[in-house]
Amino acid sequence: MSHLTIDFQFSQRWQGTKILTLLWMCMLFVPIDVDAQTERELPRMSAHRISEEIKIDGVLDEPIWQNVEPIRQLYQIQPDQGDPATEQSEIRILYDDKKLYFGFVFFDSEMDKIVANDMRRDSSGLRSNDYGFLLLDTYNDRRNAVFFRFTPVGGMEDTAVSNSGGSLNTSWDIVWECRCRINEDNWTVEIAIPFSQLRFESSDSMDWGLNFGREIARKREIAAWNEAPKTYGGLAKYRTAYFGTLEGLEDISPSRHLELLPYILPGASYESSTEETEEGTEAVFAAGLDLKYGVTPNLTADLTFNTDFAQVEADQEQVNLTRFDLFFPEQRPFFLEGASIFDVGIPRPSFRRPPPLLLFYSRRIGLAEGRAIPILGGGKM
Repeated sequence: MSHLTIDFQFSQRWQGTKILTLLWMCMLFVPIDVDAQTERELPRMSAHRISEEIKIDGVLDEPIWQNVEPIRQLYQIQPDQGDPATEQSEIRILYDDKKLYFGFVFFDSEMDKIVANDMRRDSSGLRSNDYGFLLLDTYNDRRNAVFFRFTPVGGMEDTAVSNSGGSLNTSWDIVWECRCRINEDNWTVEIAIPFSQLRFESSDSMDWGLNFGREIARKREIAAWNEAPKTYGGLAKYRTAYFGTLEGLEDISPSRHLELLPYILPGASYESSTEETEEGTEAVFAAGLDLKYGVTPNLTADLTFNTDFAQVEADQEQVNLTRFDLFFPEQRPFFLEGASIFDVGIPRPSFRRPPPLLLFYSRRIGLAEGRAIPILGGGKM
């Protein structure tokens, strides 16, 4: 009897093993692409070259804006995936030798209900406002991009996107212009992004990945030129596989992008009288330099001497009641360039959160046993 029981258990386990094996083999031969393109063909639009510079004031009153046929149709990411946006929009793109210009007109049937109360740069509060957004994949590799967010009252945010839209570096910053204006039935935006602030390959004619859209806060509606599946949640609009194409950029050369950030810090140190020292004042002087130079479009040299991180955003205070180290995001500009290289494994939605596996944690540089130590110099390529 026991012999029959053993055979039965063995048979049951063997059946389970066969089923698991068949499922595993099916997974090998079934193509799975989490970033598969939608059935609708990815959209394309052209940028129009101009000879005169655009005044960035939030008013699209230059005649050249009216000579460009706008993109008017956006599609919902949420709540109704793939449906046309409930409010109309107009998007135009121009460029000259130095800058890329975007003109947005966001219509709203209830302008008195738009949410616009945050003007702080890179504030997390911008995400709860009505806002427009813009993404550029300058290498057109469908892996990396730069993201810009802007609100009706002029709030601005810029973010580096990596891992096909799975990781966001909100500490990334560049110099760009944005002016907004609220009107009777719409709000308008003018943006100028210098080519010198972007990384791209030199070519006679270039195609870039592009997406743009808006969020209507009161409706919780997010719409984009080409929508990604809302199964990606809050990261859907960043998914680079669903970008359209910006074509027609001609005779634009990448800048060498030389950036110098010197500092001088004079001061005085006062020491009171003790048994071992005398009362007195001593002059204190410190100076240093950060240098960034674009050797090639794909290679940037960062050098620093007698680094001063006093102007870097302070960490939020945290109380640690566990035996594990706290994770603090990198804020220092020297370490932000190329930071996504060390992100491996499952993408993280923000550089402010710890990744599942981080090969290099730069926050330990300049710190020993909880005490800050001076950084005399450094360099990286």
